[in-house]
Amino acid sequence: MCEFDRSDKGSVDEPIRECLAVLNKHASFYTTSSCSGRIVLLDVPESGKKHEARFLLRCHDEVDPEDVKRCVAEASSEGLLWLRFQPAILHLCARTIEDAQRFIDVVRPLGFKRCGIFSLKEERLMIEMIGPEELAVPIADREQVWVEHGLLERFVAVANAMMRRNKKRLEQVTAAVKQL
Repeated sequence: MCEFDRSDKGSVDEPIRECLAVLNKHASFYTTSSCSGRIVLLDVPESGKKHEARFLLRCHDEVDPEDVKRCVAEASSEGLLWLRFQPAILHLCARTIEDAQRFIDVVRPLGFKRCGIFSLKEERLMIEMIGPEELAVPIADREQVWVEHGLLERFVAVANAMMRRNKKRLEQVTAAVKQL
């Protein structure tokens, strides 16, 4: 199946690049969008509308707590300021239901419990795979920072640990997909 990853960003995150290359070379799969996982500091306006949110920090690797503290100190929030870890997400198409099931059966034991067929149309069968760990902590609002530096450092340490586990799972998926 010859199609290429078409993420909104227009480029592929380095940590997921090999996994996508393996899947896109396979005769039974092609990827449509992906994110390798990221740690973000997100300013969400009072409206709560995602498309109005601003990224103050966005990293597909571990982050330095000092960078996060600096961003928080310099932020002029329009609503709520969130520290988030968002896990790897992958959308891919499979040639057949059997191919989709083989992929799902391979990745679920690796920790991707949120993996399944989410669109079944005549022209394509879409699978979504999402990592199991997420973190979302409100850090501040437009009036004040809610967490002290020590606690913020701890939240960043937790997010970084999640990122390390996320990357390990992606490496395991890449190795497993090579066996399909």
